[in-house]
Amino acid sequence: MNPTRLHRAAVGDAQIFERKDERIAPNTALHLLVDLSGSMTGGQDSVELDAAMAMAMALALALEPMKGVSRAVTAFPSLQGRDDQVTRLLSHGDRAGARGGAFVQRGRGSTPMTGALWFAAADLLSRTEVRRVLLTLTDGEPDDWKSARDLVKRAAASGIELIGIGIRHDVSGLFPVAIQVHSVEALKGELFRVAERLLLTR
Repeated sequence: MNPTRLHRAAVGDAQIFERKDERIAPNTALHLLVDLSGSMTGGQDSVELDAAMAMAMALALALEPMKGVSRAVTAFPSLQGRDDQVTRLLSHGDRAGARGGAFVQRGRGSTPMTGALWFAAADLLSRTEVRRVLLTLTDGEPDDWKSARDLVKRAAASGIELIGIGIRHDVSGLFPVAIQVHSVEALKGELFRVAERLLLTR
């Protein structure tokens, strides 16, 4: 996928892709978790959070026409900042264009990652796709690092592939596959490179 052409995804333009190849459908369910904690505003008029939401929406749009791929997007914490709830932005089978308003969010609360990981893992385990991927986008440590790490291990043991993308933050101690981006500008390209590697390999 070409990050410079993502604006075309909203109208179903296939030119968001670099090239066309015949491949076996990936048969993959992907769940993207987005950290909406107060720190995601970055003290810069929500630039960091807005970029994360825009990239989550762009990824959902880009993956929508791909046969064999099902995707869902969830943010945490909930709209009221509650630690025990999440904010479901896109469910499997939803049209991303029809859910555009859900991706307009504000930062709130802390980083209750354990509950969010539990929700996403349960969602993926209920899917029939052969491959299940949980991708987490965050800028900080979970409120309870130990329980989050335990949940990551349990999900991995259940066959879920877990990948963490840290925005100016090292998440290598938490996720088996970890990527760090040092700027909001780098987030777009890295998120799509991760998705491309996931769907075009194996």
